[in-house]
Amino acid sequence: MLNKETYIKIVEKAVKRDITNRTAFLREFRIFKSAQQNKLEQLLAHAKLITVSRGSVMYRVGDKPDGVYLIKEGSFEVTKPTNINLLNSERLEKMNIDPIAKI
Repeated sequence: MLNKETYIKIVEKAVKRDITNRTAFLREFRIFKSAQQNKLEQLLAHAKLITVSRGSVMYRVGDKPDGVYLIKEGSFEVTKPTNINLLNSERLEKMNIDPIAKI
């Protein structure tokens, strides 16, 4: 059984360890390398740590950004939807090819 003081010390230690780990992660990015510790901690106070499932869409063309995403683990893919027929027509025009002759 733990008394209240011991419990609070354990929780404080865990929180400090988490903050240290999260600020270390931020320092891996060039933009945060020289930031003061207290500034990084203030930034973390507004940050959310999220886990995203494979195949999730974080942002679509035309969406208003809702923040900045820093990838701690895994990978991501940036794609842009295109209309293949329109794209092919534009290429044919640039190459000065008669559209009837595109067969």
